Formats: sequence, structure tokens, C-alpha cells
Amino acid sequence: MSAVPENIRIQGDAPAWHDRLQKFREMCTEQVGGFRRQDLAYVALSVCAPRQRIPQSAKGFDYMNTETDLEKSVRQRVIHKLYDRLLKEYSQKNTVSDEQFSYITSALSWALLQITNIKEMLKLERTLDSAETVPEYFEDIKAIVEAWDLHFKIFFTQPLSGDQKRLGEGGPPVSKTPRSRKVKELCIARDRVCVLTGAREPHVAHIYPFGAASARQTKSALKDTLARLWGADRETAISETLFPDGTTKGIDVIGNVICLSPNMHAAWSRYDFALFPLRSTDEKEEGPWSIQVVFHWLKRRQVQKMSEMAGDMRTSAREVLLRTSRGVMEREPRDIDLRTNAPILDGQIFTINANKKDHLPDYDILMLQWDIARMASLCGAAEPEDDSDSDSPYYYDEEEVMSGVEAEVEVTSEETTDVQQ
Repeated sequence: MSAVPENIRIQGDAPAWHDRLQKFREMCTEQVGGFRRQDLAYVALSVCAPRQRIPQSAKGFDYMNTETDLEKSVRQRVIHKLYDRLLKEYSQKNTVSDEQFSYITSALSWALLQITNIKEMLKLERTLDSAETVPEYFEDIKAIVEAWDLHFKIFFTQPLSGDQKRLGEGGPPVSKTPRSRKVKELCIARDRVCVLTGAREPHVAHIYPFGAASARQTKSALKDTLARLWGADRETAISETLFPDGTTKGIDVIGNVICLSPNMHAAWSRYDFALFPLRSTDEKEEGPWSIQVVFHWLKRRQVQKMSEMAGDMRTSAREVLLRTSRGVMEREPRDIDLRTNAPILDGQIFTINANKKDHLPDYDILMLQWDIARMASLCGAAEPEDDSDSDSPYYYDEEEVMSGVEAEVEVTSEETTDVQQ
């Protein structure tokens, strides 16, 4: 049996904790080993600094444990029905092709079922209970997976290196979609510092990626994916928010940006964490206004999107995470809040304020980010795959998306400095 890590053991060992603090005080007082008296003041002031966090369960992975027991039961019931029906259609009636079977049993399809709104799961159940026809989900699965694949590539593609910025050897430079200086100025004025760490000179980061403004078929893919995930009404609302009148004018707006430190911006693009927005119950008529987000570090499963789930098809997302990785409590903190000198942990609540209500980050855009990031954490969606298919209705042109991503990264630092001056 492996030894319990020191950082875990000491949490429940009061004598060891007391001895460690006493040794720290002595070393600071005597100024040995590089310790100074200022270190005592640092600890004393930071250890009781106020911080806002939701309670965490003992097993961790709370970002996949947000439903009631009834909702969990309904989800698992529908998932079992789906795979039972799939096996029946595939083996007995031969109405499901090998391709459809591989799509439905893929990690991506499984992840979608773990995130889909309960009301939409109940709609799916009603189609599964009908024995007359093959469920629509089976017939549409290829289009569903291809649409999600586009979203994942837009969300998690990294900027090109210097050698990749050209369309080919001797080719012309990739054109860049210009960003709105006014939007960045408004974001800097609203947040001033990284909303998570309090670091100065932050990047202005898009919630729904800026690269989507350069990607073909983005709106169609969003419609196909969100109608299944959230339902038609919410899909229509978010589509109108991001793509008003069929344009991409809703992407580079103040409601789709937040300030993040360079480190947290990079972690954001890797889906190392996700932000869960809390709906405000305060419908006041005058400002200032605010929105709260709950921070969660995400586990990165080392799988490919189209890999078969096999024996885990009927298993809940949280059970898979608990079995295949260490709990959240065992992971080292990866950044600190400079305003409290406390580590940024799962369940930490951050508040974003604005003088105008429509200058807050948009709730639905934050929810879209939350769902896509959690899906990606379950199916390895950010892992690079050489599977682009120009015949797909959602063909992904990396150069187009990269031009948008590079435009965001390259101008952020320069314009942040301009605003602060």
C-alpha cells in the first residue's frame, strides 16, 4: 500500500501540523535557511484572509456531481435504455450500421450523454421507448459527432508557431481578423486585473473563442450541437446572442470576454479549468451589477474522442473519473489568488462586477463554456488528432481558426498596456 502524501496526511494530523508551524516560526525568528521575520507576517496575514468557496465532497470531482439524486437516476436509466436499444438494433434487426455503432459507443457520444440537459434526456427516452422506428438519435449520430468535433477544435486549438503562420512554403501570411479595441478597453476597465488571480496586466480572453468568427459553418454546428444538449429554445437564444442576424458580431463583445493572467489564459485554452456561472436572484434596477462564477480544475482523460467506451458505456462520468485518476484533494494547487495569497481550489467563487448590467459576462455563454469544457474533460477532445475531413459539412480549416486565435494573443498585451497608461 502506497504511503499517504505529506500534503494529504498533515490535513488530519493536528500534532504534525502544530509541530510544522512551530518549526516555521523558529526558523523565521532566528532567520535561518533563508527564512525571515517577514515570512511570519506573510503567513499571519494570508492564513485568515477571507475566501469564498463552496463545500467540497470527500471524493472530489464535484464538477460532475451537480445533479440531484433523482436527476442522476433518470440519466442512468436513459443511458441504459439507449445502449440496450442499440445492441438490439445492431445485433437482431441490423438497422444500425457499423459506422453508427462506432459513433454511438465512442467517448465523445458517451460524454455528450453525461452532460445533456435532463429534459432532453427524457425526450430521448420517449423515442427509445417507441419500438416502431429506429431512434432518430441513431440516424443523426454522425452529424452530431462531426458538429461537436468542430466545436472542440475551435475551443482548444493553440496558436500557430512562427513556422506555421504561413499557408505553406513561400505562401502569403495568414490574414488576421481584427479585434475591437473598444471591447478590450471596456473589459480592462471592468475587471482591471485577472478575475481569478488578481494579477495585473491581464490578457483579455474570449469565453466563446474569437477563432470561431473565422471558422466556416460555426453557426450551423452550434445549432446542431446545442439543440441536442440544451433544447431548441435555449439553442435559439444562444445562437442569436453569438450570431445575431446570421453574423459573427456577437463574439467580439463585452459579454464574451474576461480578464485572465497569461498563465490562467493558457490554462483556459487547455481546458485545465472551467467556470460555472451562478444565476443572480437579485433583479435590482440600478447598478452596480455582478455575476459569480464557481471555479473547477478539470481532469484530463487520456483518450481519443472516437475511442470505444467498451465496458464503461453504462458508467457515470463521476465513476469513470474516480476510478481512472486521483481525487481532486490529492492534486497540488496550480495558482494562487494574489489578493488573499490563498491557493485557487475547486469550488472557489469569484465575483465579476460591472457598472452596466449588459457589460457583465453573458450567463448563457459561460454555460456553453462550462458544458463544452466538461465534455472535453471526459472524452479527451483537446488531444490533437489528424482527422480533418474536407467532405464533412463541418469541415475545419485550421488556418482560418488560427488567424483568429493569433489575432487575440498578439494584440492583447499591447492594447492592455495602452489602456492602463
